[in-house]
Amino acid sequence: TLEPEDNFPLMRIDVAQVLPSVIVTRDIQKASLNEGEIATIGVRVRNIAPLGATPISNISINEDWWKDMTEFEFEDGETNRTLGFLAPQGQFTLVYRLRVTSSDKEEILVPSNLISYSYSVQDEVVTDEVNINELALVLNDISPVINIFASAEKSNPSILGSIPVNLTIQNNGNGHATN
Repeated sequence: TLEPEDNFPLMRIDVAQVLPSVIVTRDIQKASLNEGEIATIGVRVRNIAPLGATPISNISINEDWWKDMTEFEFEDGETNRTLGFLAPQGQFTLVYRLRVTSSDKEEILVPSNLISYSYSVQDEVVTDEVNINELALVLNDISPVINIFASAEKSNPSILGSIPVNLTIQNNGNGHATN
């Protein structure tokens, strides 16, 4: 708010809020598994918006892709959670473990999934979704398993600014990958 003076009237200027930027990444340390081994899967949710930006709320994660599969049995951890609040630069990780129950040699693609969340903009609640990445697994084989993750550390650059995006390529299988 600018106070009135001789040269200008009282003015109020509304400044746009900095909106949240949410990144969700699903990963696994070892993606080539044999019967009886445990797959530890993590789902990391990050609000990479700068401090002072709008927080997010009602983040709903439901990792049930494995429930109708005979290849896995739930071991422990948490596969579903609704988190009430995540501040800018905040993050949390949901971790669960599955035991491989199959002796069949096969490749499994953990499907992409949507994570819903909401935030407030000028007293209005906006519901949004963010996509979680696919994840490749190989059972009872010594193949390479390539998973690629894209991530950024911050959001909301200045006008004509840029944001570095990191691409991480992991071979978390047992075989050698080339090219």
